[in-house]
Amino acid sequence: MHNYHLGNEASAKAWLMQKVNDKISTYVFTDSMMSIYTQGQDSALNTKMVPTVDTNLRNRKEVHLGFGINILNLRHHNQLTI
Repeated sequence: MHNYHLGNEASAKAWLMQKVNDKISTYVFTDSMMSIYTQGQDSALNTKMVPTVDTNLRNRKEVHLGFGINILNLRHHNQLTI
């Protein structure tokens, strides 16, 4: 019988864009996540044989930050995002 339960997960995203002119805009974004998956353990599972069942390895905190530029070609209706 197992003696664990799944935990909580929370995430947040933010995006900010600034128009430079009619063809160019810049942006910055952030994406963050916190996970507390499991508490307890299943004594029938061997964490040395299968590391993915180790409940201590399932918790994580991540923050991603990115930025870029959008370039529009209005004549051909194309957009390039870098």
